[in-house]
Amino acid sequence: MILSPTQIETFDARTSWGCARKWYFTYVEGKRSPPDASMALGEAVHTTIEKYLRGGDRGALHGLVIQAPGALEFLQDLRKRVAVIEKAIAPGELSIAGVQVIGRIDWIAREPDELGDHKTTSVINRYAKTPQEIKDSIQMNVYAAVTTCADLRITQDYYQTRGAKKFARISCETTRSYINDRIGEIALTVEQMIATARKKNAEEVAPNEEVCNKGFGCPHRNYCKRTGEFSMASLLDAFRQLPAAAPAPAPVLTGKVVSLPTGALPPDAPKSDPALAADPPKVRKLQLSLDSPPAPTLAPAPALALAPAPVPVHVFAPKPTPSAPRRGRPPGSPNRPRDPQGTLPPPLPPPAPQVEPSGPVQIERITLRHGAKIGLPGYSSAMVEVEFSGLVTGSAQAALAALSLQVHAAMVKELEIYVPAKTPEKTPEKTPEKTPAKVG
Repeated sequence: MILSPTQIETFDARTSWGCARKWYFTYVEGKRSPPDASMALGEAVHTTIEKYLRGGDRGALHGLVIQAPGALEFLQDLRKRVAVIEKAIAPGELSIAGVQVIGRIDWIAREPDELGDHKTTSVINRYAKTPQEIKDSIQMNVYAAVTTCADLRITQDYYQTRGAKKFARISCETTRSYINDRIGEIALTVEQMIATARKKNAEEVAPNEEVCNKGFGCPHRNYCKRTGEFSMASLLDAFRQLPAAAPAPAPVLTGKVVSLPTGALPPDAPKSDPALAADPPKVRKLQLSLDSPPAPTLAPAPALALAPAPVPVHVFAPKPTPSAPRRGRPPGSPNRPRDPQGTLPPPLPPPAPQVEPSGPVQIERITLRHGAKIGLPGYSSAMVEVEFSGLVTGSAQAALAALSLQVHAAMVKELEIYVPAKTPEKTPEKTPEKTPAKVG
């Protein structure tokens, strides 16, 4: 088993993106995402800085470095002190908890002793580490453990890739004793990684659900069964496993259910925009047309004496003359109202105090709606909505209970549409046990 600092940070839940199950998917099962555009840009910036430190060619530097204030001055000073460029930690050079650790140190400088790493990030103020975070960083402490310096400075030089070109140099001082303590803590994490690698599948590994949607989201979240987020099957199971409702009176509503496909509209709806019709929304709504019985004869509620709403008082006052001449109003703006006689309108009477409504409030109709947002493959989603509405013939609570039962049944029926059909599982053939593959 061979590990890298990136693997350890991916596993450790105390880091910004750490999740043991994500590490299992990526490095044990080998489900690695291809390099994206941000990774390619970071590698390009890193390569040009390496060429400059070796040969001093300013023209080889990437535009993000040349245009960032302070970046070129930092690299010019670093080139005078740099002693090691791109030092690779070879297998066998560093062992933590009996496991070999490999990596690559970007640069080591002298006078004073300093170890550094080039970083690219979209927004420096948001994603760059603080000095204390750099001091506790798994990556930087693993790199520092390879050096022979007693005390040294640890630095990360950041180059912003989005918006204005920016540069930041963030450093901290550390000691050999502090590095050794951190390596001891990292060794405990490595032991947990060894035990996790022996698991039979990813479902046996506890996930860190706080990082599922960080940044662009975990690349494994489409097939990772998490407890904090419903899949289609788990959402349907949750509806089916709801506690049985207390016996409710016979439904007070009669009618039929009309199911409309995605993007369909009722006949009396206004015409839609053809441009929007070409790309229908990912929403499936269940609309119900109910023929309610005639409303019961109810005693008329007492009339409520409501006062008129308060009317704001507007007073016209002359505006102060501006010190600088104005260039006129925008074209098409209306003229200001003027008072030709120079008199002010009489003030409006003060609003009358509002009177609280007296007597009972009669509920005539109840509408109950339930909606669920469902995650689908390919980072897409869909909405399922169910709605029932009708007149109240008796108690409002009894009508609400009857509506709840109908909404629950309709929601279960709708969710069944999105649950994929299960294929019969084949009986696995017995195969001889194989030696577990190395995690690299």
